[in-house]
Amino acid sequence: SLPASLEEVSAGQLVPGYVANVTADGVFVRFLGPLTGRAGLSQLADTFVSDPAHHFSLHQSVLALVTKVEAGGRISLNLRQSKCATGGAPLLASLFSDCNLAHALKESREEGDGGDWAAIKPGSVVAAAVDALKDYGLVCDLEG
Repeated sequence: SLPASLEEVSAGQLVPGYVANVTADGVFVRFLGPLTGRAGLSQLADTFVSDPAHHFSLHQSVLALVTKVEAGGRISLNLRQSKCATGGAPLLASLFSDCNLAHALKESREEGDGGDWAAIKPGSVVAAAVDALKDYGLVCDLEG
C-alpha cells in the first residue's frame, strides 16, 4: 500500500511515486501528501549518470526503493532498475490503459464534451469513488 505518513515508510519498501524535481545531483520523488524522498546520482541508474535531466523528467512515474528513513523526515531512495524492477505487467497494463484513456479524453475535449483534465496535476487531491481494487492499485471514478 502507499504510505501516507513518514511512520508508514520503511527501508526495503518499493513505493510508486512521481518525479517532483530534478537537480544536478539527484532526483526528488513525491509520494502521497507531503512525503518526498531523494535519490542521489549514484542511486539513479545502473550506469553512470552525469546529468539526471537526461534520465528523468518532471512528473515522470517511478518505482523507488526506500533505502533509509531518518528521524528528521529524510527519505533516501534508490531508482536503479536492478533494485526496483518487478514483474511489472500490471503496472504496464495500467500505464497503457491510462495513456489510451488520456488520448480518448483529449479527443472528447477537442470535440467539446470533455472536462478540464489538464487542471488535474500529479499529486493533486480530488474527490473520487473507488470502482475496483486491482493488483496494481485502485480504479476510481472522479466526481464532478
